[in-house]
Amino acid sequence: MQDISQRLRVIKSEIENTQRNAAAEHAFAATGGTPNPWHGASETLNALHKEKRALELEIEGSALVARIERLRTLDEELVKAMETRTSADEAQRAASEHEAVQRWLKAGSIARAVGVAYDFETQFGPWYLSNRERYAGAPTCVDYFMQSSNPGLKFTEADRPHIIRWHLAKGAAQNAIIHWSALAEQRALLLREHPELSVAA
Repeated sequence: MQDISQRLRVIKSEIENTQRNAAAEHAFAATGGTPNPWHGASETLNALHKEKRALELEIEGSALVARIERLRTLDEELVKAMETRTSADEAQRAASEHEAVQRWLKAGSIARAVGVAYDFETQFGPWYLSNRERYAGAPTCVDYFMQSSNPGLKFTEADRPHIIRWHLAKGAAQNAIIHWSALAEQRALLLREHPELSVAA
């Protein structure tokens, strides 16, 4: 491809020079003078134009092949991404069925109702999901939630693995959606910029 592009640049330069010679050939021929010092310039110009078009078609064909291959690659990646997305969604759904996770999902509204939403959402929640030990920078509200008399706000060490598993599954499902969406957008953009690929899609 590089050799073809280089040859095309050379031909374009030669065409510029030959056009001047061809114009001079026609102008001199109009005077009736002989011999014409620019004789053959018009034929050379026509030959250069033909070669230029042939090279352009070859480049366009190579580019089209590359775009088709890119489209096929995106289609294959989309299939794999959808499989990953489906698997991640199922993992999240399965993890969310645990009783501790169900309590966790409702805890935010309960915390807001009793006035401890800030502690739950910005202090206890992030620490609990980090799986860090108490001595590793645990917030002062840990005991409140881990020993709460309110069953909707009480989360023990026994609950922790199930909730963290759901949290990680949720993150994986979100990442899978983002990855699939990015691939889908790339495919849509490719088809918008090159509508001729719709035949191959």
